[in-house]
Amino acid sequence: MKELILALFLFISTETGYNTDNLEVPQIYFLPQTELEAKYTKENSPVGSDLFAFYDLENDIIYLRDTWNIHNPWSKSVLL
Repeated sequence: MKELILALFLFISTETGYNTDNLEVPQIYFLPQTELEAKYTKENSPVGSDLFAFYDLENDIIYLRDTWNIHNPWSKSVLL
């Protein structure tokens, strides 16, 4: 996973000119849908939400749904 994040940093830097040299790879956690939504909303999650991932800016953590698939292009795209 670290290699994928570093490749995305390189892509972002190349395509946008944004300097990613000093960025650190964030921690990544995989959670079941209900836990992901509860962590995001800080309460019981709404039924039927489509939340797939979010980034905790304060703690530098990426939370992904536990069904995230590294081999699926759409799944990888949520990291951007």
